[in-house]
Amino acid sequence: MLLKFSGNYLNNNNQLNSAGNINFLATAKITWSGFMNNIVDFSESYKFKAIIFDIKTVSFVISILLLAGIIFVIFKMMALGRVAQKKQFKEKKTIKIWNKIEKKLNSGIKENYKLAVLEADKFYDESLKIAGYEKEKGLVNIEDIKKAKRIKKNIIDDNAYVLTKEEAEKSVYAYKGGLEELGVL
Repeated sequence: MLLKFSGNYLNNNNQLNSAGNINFLATAKITWSGFMNNIVDFSESYKFKAIIFDIKTVSFVISILLLAGIIFVIFKMMALGRVAQKKQFKEKKTIKIWNKIEKKLNSGIKENYKLAVLEADKFYDESLKIAGYEKEKGLVNIEDIKKAKRIKKNIIDDNAYVLTKEEAEKSVYAYKGGLEELGVL
């Protein structure tokens, strides 16, 4: 059976009855309560409050930075999604325009050959501007494109100019090669 003696438990066999043991327990209790008082005093002190304030401030700043980072990433992802949608739309539009040019080229009507060359030239020039090129420098089929440009000039300058299907095909496919090299088609 255990007995409570000044906050400590003693067993019934009087093992802790000696004065030395009681002094030890009393000293331990005083030391423990002093230690706890020091902790309580420190937690109520100005230094402790300053440390906690600093921790809160740093945590707040880190939280704001992380939130800003998350918002930045979300906006970048949304922008990339819009760019991908625009690119997909432009690709569809580009293919649609090019299919119209090829349809005119394959129609068998001589006037449509001229239109196909003129439209291919216009589309090529617009694509160069969008891509940021002033001229066709550095393209593999530059000579074919120059020939196509001369044919276009002949069509514009001479209403009686007779364009064969072979010339029209060479011109249109020269532009197509340049567009493919630019990454438009």
